[in-house]
Amino acid sequence: MQNALNGPDSELKEIYNNGEIRDLMQYDKDNFEEYFANKTSYEKFVNTNQGIGILIQAMKYDYNFKVKNIKYEKTESEEIIYDFTVELEYQKEGSETSQVETVTGQANLDDEHKIEDFLIRIGELLSKLEN
Repeated sequence: MQNALNGPDSELKEIYNNGEIRDLMQYDKDNFEEYFANKTSYEKFVNTNQGIGILIQAMKYDYNFKVKNIKYEKTESEEIIYDFTVELEYQKEGSETSQVETVTGQANLDDEHKIEDFLIRIGELLSKLEN
């Protein structure tokens, strides 16, 4: 969550502004792949714009994100599934003020605590950035 919701950092901004898709894919891979149980889980995550896709949306509207607090709780499922809540600060570049939004999601883990499925529910915040 730290990698997906903090930023965008200067490296990502530079890569994005240079417009090279393969460099964006490599940045995604460098920052996320190791946390996933397998290639399929990782690809599902990035292909649903939950990798750097969230930070690219922030860049499009000149915002920066910063994780303020993360709370997680194991569900009652037999599987290793956690629900999480993130207090996410967002600030328009050049602005002195910031706001905090609550973002929720779920992480399904394997026996080695690698991610099998990951969902960040951030759509409402991204809609606010557009306005």
